Amino acid sequence: MNRRQGGFGLVELMVALILGVLVSGAATQLLLTNNQTFVLQDVTSALEEDGQMLLRYMMADIRQAGRGSSIEGTIDPVIFDNTQPVFSKEGASGASDELVINYLGFRDCQGGGDGTERDITNRYFVNNGSLFCSGSLSAGSAELITGVESFQVQYGIDTNANGEVGVTQYVNAGGQGANPVVTIRFAVLLTSDRDINVDDSTTRYFLADQQIDVAGDARVRKVFGSTVMIRNYDWDGV
Repeated sequence: MNRRQGGFGLVELMVALILGVLVSGAATQLLLTNNQTFVLQDVTSALEEDGQMLLRYMMADIRQAGRGSSIEGTIDPVIFDNTQPVFSKEGASGASDELVINYLGFRDCQGGGDGTERDITNRYFVNNGSLFCSGSLSAGSAELITGVESFQVQYGIDTNANGEVGVTQYVNAGGQGANPVVTIRFAVLLTSDRDINVDDSTTRYFLADQQIDVAGDARVRKVFGSTVMIRNYDWDGV
C-alpha cells in the first residue's frame, strides 16, 4: 500500500510565523515593562532613602539650636543678623534659602571640634545642585546630598507674649522682628540622578511658601520636609 507524505502548506507556515512574532513581541514588551518598573522602583527607593537620611540628620542638628550652658542658659537659635559672617537669608526670586543655626556644643555639622564645648554655627546652603553644611569649627564645607532643586526654610514665631509657647505665624528670614523663633520648617525638593520613562509634563511643587514649577523631563522628584520644635529658647520672650 502506498503512503502519502503530508506536510505544512504555505498558509499554515505563515500563520505559525505570525503567531511566533506576536508571542515574541508580547514577551519583549513584558520584559521592557518589567525592566522599566524595576528601574522606577530602584530610583524611587534611592530617592526615598536619601531624603529620609537628610531629614534625620538635619532634624537632629536643628533640635540643638539655641542650647547654651549652665551659665548662659539659652542663646539665639538662629542667626539673622546680617552683620555676622554668615546668617539665615531668604533666596531671591524663589532661589534656595540659607539656614544658619547656633548652639553651644562639642562638634559642628562636619564633625569638627576638639572635645571642648564651644559656640557652634552651622550653615546649610545649596550650591550647584547640592546641599552643603559648613560648620564653624571646620574648614570648608561638607556635601550632604546631591540632586537638590530647591531648599526652603520658614520660621515659626510666637507673637503672643503670654508665657505659653505657640506658633502664631510663619515668616521668612528677616520677618521675625523681635519675636522668638520656636519652630523651624524646612523642605527640600530632590530629583533623581538619571532619566527614566515617566510623565514629562510640567509639575508644580510647594515648599514652605514657595511654588516651584519644574519643566517636564524624564526624572523622578519628591519633596521632603519637616517642622522642628526649638527646644532651647528664651522663656522671657514667649
